Amino acid sequence: MLHSVFNVEGKEIEKINLDSVVFNTDVNTNSIYETVKNQLANRRQGTHSVKNITAVHGTTRKPWRQKGTGRARAGMNKSALWVGGAITFGPQPRDYSYVIPKKIKQQAIFSVFSDFLKNNKLKVIEDFTLTEYKTKKLSAIFSSFSASKKVVFIISSHGNSSYEKIIKSAGNIPWLKTYNVDAISLPELFYAHEVILTKSAAEILNSRYSGKTAEVKK
Repeated sequence: MLHSVFNVEGKEIEKINLDSVVFNTDVNTNSIYETVKNQLANRRQGTHSVKNITAVHGTTRKPWRQKGTGRARAGMNKSALWVGGAITFGPQPRDYSYVIPKKIKQQAIFSVFSDFLKNNKLKVIEDFTLTEYKTKKLSAIFSSFSASKKVVFIISSHGNSSYEKIIKSAGNIPWLKTYNVDAISLPELFYAHEVILTKSAAEILNSRYSGKTAEVKK
């Protein structure tokens, strides 16, 4: 399917053929949910920890005798019943990461891109260069394309001499998230209001997934 390609001034200069497998597929909400949940879980450090009864500093001596004092019976001052004591069944360090099938992840990416395109929220721009680290210049370029306050920009590093300058300059724009086409973050892509791809990034997606089908059960 043909889609417009714009220059940095926001004017249409040519058409690009977007592969229907990637950009014109049925939206599979279940695949999106499973992939977003998976990627967010894989980011978790899992370093949360509380002290159980073996980690709390203190003696195991009984604070007073069992009977005859008029007070409630107590076994030790490290008990979870006492202030400063242990935590019962509290969180311990753990690994939250897990693996989901590759086809589900592919279907999620196809679904999100297709949804953006169907809602006219996907734009393709020509590959451009920056001669210096200049956030103001980059912000002006994207302002001519989008009025959204949550934009994802996908760029390719292959043969792009300005890749590092663009990534660094985009880092200071609060409403813009920039990703390499080889490392697309689905949660940020899913929650974005608009997505912008460079022409080379769109061509890489076309060639990478051309002829592939990632059909999964809905």
